[in-house]
Amino acid sequence: MRKDVLNAVTKALHSVYPGVPIVPDQASYYTDGSVLRGAGIPTYGVSGIFSKESDSFSHGLNERLEVRAFYTSLEYWERLIRDVGASR
Repeated sequence: MRKDVLNAVTKALHSVYPGVPIVPDQASYYTDGSVLRGAGIPTYGVSGIFSKESDSFSHGLNERLEVRAFYTSLEYWERLIRDVGASR
């Protein structure tokens, strides 16, 4: 299953951002994934939002996201969810 998920992520990501490398990352912040993993459910966190470091204002006073990044992430999520859903 892990390979299926990672293949779907790669396929969806490259459909909207061709050639972008897939790089594993470990987030130090708390997510619902820790509860699911604690219950023995394999959990992966992925994102389709990309921005320049200088444009990253997440969780700050002036939090914002480029409009283009928002719509591109919607396209990414639709492709990813359809692909994962179709394989079940």
